[in-house]
Amino acid sequence: GSVYKAVVAIAALEEGVVNESKTYYCPGHYTLGDRTFYCHSRGGHGTVKLREALMKSCDVFFYMVGVELGVDRIAKYARMLGLGEKLGVDINMERPGLVPTSAWKLLVERAPWAGGDTPNISIGQGYNLMTPMQMANLYATLANGGKVFRPFLVNKVTNHVGETVYQHKVDMISEASE
Repeated sequence: GSVYKAVVAIAALEEGVVNESKTYYCPGHYTLGDRTFYCHSRGGHGTVKLREALMKSCDVFFYMVGVELGVDRIAKYARMLGLGEKLGVDINMERPGLVPTSAWKLLVERAPWAGGDTPNISIGQGYNLMTPMQMANLYATLANGGKVFRPFLVNKVTNHVGETVYQHKVDMISEASE
């Protein structure tokens, strides 16, 4: 789940919700309405900026940022980064995963998105569904400067005399900046 925090961080930076100097205070929990969401560090992380929140995987930081962003803005960036859709990997039964939105919840659960749904999805839990391949591809996309490439399992096949009988061709799906 915490690998998803990078998605929320990118969304927050792009949408101007955070910058490199904005801080949030983590006392080890976050209360929204009548619900309390806990950080993995029950003693809290204290005052943290984005870089430290990512390094320490501070749940409270991302709960607060996620609530400021809202589910639909988070979903926009998750989709741009290649989540919620099949990647087209040549394996049996690839699943698309799920990037939840307010419209999705209304359609599937016949209930509006509740504010208390957002903290969990902000740390990659709740309704989020990602395959291991999507998680790996998410970080490959970050390393590739926002270019989403179709993952592959075999780069090259040679026959018994060393001739190449198959060579993978790079296939860019999209650019996250689109």
